[in-house]
Amino acid sequence: SISGPGHHFSDIVFTGNITVNDKAVSNVTNSIFSGATQNAINAKTDATVTLNNITVTRNKTGIKADTGSNIRINNSIITGNATTDLVSVPAAVIRYSLTGDPAYAGANGNITADPMFMNPANSDWHLKPESPAVDAGDPTADYSREPYSPTGRINMGAYGNTPEAATAHSGLGPASQHMLIPWLPLLLE
Repeated sequence: SISGPGHHFSDIVFTGNITVNDKAVSNVTNSIFSGATQNAINAKTDATVTLNNITVTRNKTGIKADTGSNIRINNSIITGNATTDLVSVPAAVIRYSLTGDPAYAGANGNITADPMFMNPANSDWHLKPESPAVDAGDPTADYSREPYSPTGRINMGAYGNTPEAATAHSGLGPASQHMLIPWLPLLLE
């Protein structure tokens, strides 16, 4: 349970329930919520919660927003929760995110698709290079910490704008098989 102003969490794997109480202010970035037996995140009335690049999967319920809460969700993946992914979360507050609920797709850059996690059986929530969430985040968001982004866009999910972000490849086969060949000028006489 989180109370009071000014809480910032980053690069954390949460395996239980998080409740942001009345008048609390919380920012969560590059984190994973998995294994909660109730709501992974519950924003109570008058709570302010900003969620950037998070992954919420394999919980009983994903995110619940009580009436009067102020919640924002950006560049995130919220899918694969047992009961439902989103409860009372207004569509307008979710931007450039992948959700399991098709009602959120198509607006504000949101999509509904299989996120193509690397190895969900072993709780590896990294994205495969062919994931629809790779390079699909907010085009104005910082992606400078990602290894490579041919589109100039951040990845959705917990590893977006981190050195562990998946990279899209050119379609010429797996990125691990690409070779860079230095170009040398050829002088003809």
